[in-house]
Order: sequence, then C-alpha cells, then structure tokens
Amino acid sequence: MDASQFSAMRYRWVLIFAAFVIMMIISIYQYSWFLFAYAIQEQLKWNLATIGLTFTIFAYAATFIQPFSGFIADTYGPRKIAVGASFLIGIGLILASYASSPHVLYVCYGLGGLGVGVLYGISTACAIKWFPDRRGFAVGLVVFGFGAGTALFNWLLEGLLETKGLRTTFMVLGVSMMTTLIPLSFIYKYPQEGASFSYDSLKSEGEMSPDF
Repeated sequence: MDASQFSAMRYRWVLIFAAFVIMMIISIYQYSWFLFAYAIQEQLKWNLATIGLTFTIFAYAATFIQPFSGFIADTYGPRKIAVGASFLIGIGLILASYASSPHVLYVCYGLGGLGVGVLYGISTACAIKWFPDRRGFAVGLVVFGFGAGTALFNWLLEGLLETKGLRTTFMVLGVSMMTTLIPLSFIYKYPQEGASFSYDSLKSEGEMSPDF
C-alpha cells in the first residue's frame, strides 16, 4: 500500500463521520417539526391546517430535489453543492425567525427543504463512492445519522422553545446549522478515478510491490 492509498483509506473514514454528523443536524428540519408546530400554534396562534402545510411544502421540496442532487454534484463537485445546500438550510431558519405570515414561513421552510434534500443526496452519494467495498455499511451509517439526531437534539430544542420562544429558537438553529454544516461540507469530495479501497487488493499490491 503506497502513501496515497493509505491516505485515501483514512480520508474516507473522516468523510463518513462528517456525513453522519451532517445527517444528524439536518434531521432537525424533519424530525423536530412537531416541536416547531406546537410552538407555532401556541405562540403565533395559527390553525393546524395552516401549520401543517408548512411541513408538506418542506417534504415536497426535499423529495423533489433529491434525485437531482447526485447529477448536480457530479457536474459541479460535491463540495460546492454541499456548501450551497448548507447555506440554504441555515438561511431558511434564520429567515423563518422573521416570518410574519404563513406564506413567508412556507417559502423559508421550503428553501431549507431544498437544502436538506440536496445534502441528504450528496451525503449518500459520497458514502457510496468512498465505500464501494462496504456500500451497505456506509449508506446504513449515514442514514442512521438522520434518525439519531432526534435523540440528541429534540430535548434540547424543547427546552429552548420553552425558555426563548420560537423566533429565537429558529435564529439560533439557523446560525448554528450554517456555522457547522458549511465547514463540514468542505470535507466532501469524490475519490480519484480508479481508486481502490479493497483491503485485499491493497494487501496484494503491497506484497507484489514492496517498498524496499
């Protein structure tokens, strides 16, 4: 195994950890929505039908853009697109903190939904490309991150909503997401063409081509 191969083997574990953390963070949009919905009803006095449409728009936006995220990343590179998606996710909640009407909230949460869909798709694509020998494991770990975020963040958000209110919570979340997701997104890149990640193949190459 030469130095470049060894570096790639290590880098993919850094990337999969970053993807896991990213997925935990962006899961807030989906799995913490019920907390936001309750706070909206209590603090803004909007009816349930109006509130529910917000999540519907988010779900459509995230679902619609996801199939295109891989193509966009292949064209422009996963890092640039992931950074852009992270910006949308953060700015969506920041703008939502100023929403004075349901229609404004629809647009803001929908923007965040586009970012979530893109970042979800790119995270999965990067995992597959960096772990061709362990695709099931890599995708499973990334998707697990999306679910694990609920256990970590919901109790924190519940306390924040109770003590600081909805608008402050949206602002804090938006800024926090942007300042964590963007740096993590810079880790995203695709492996070099023809890179090998099979331990068996790397071992055999090392045996055939000793360093001395």
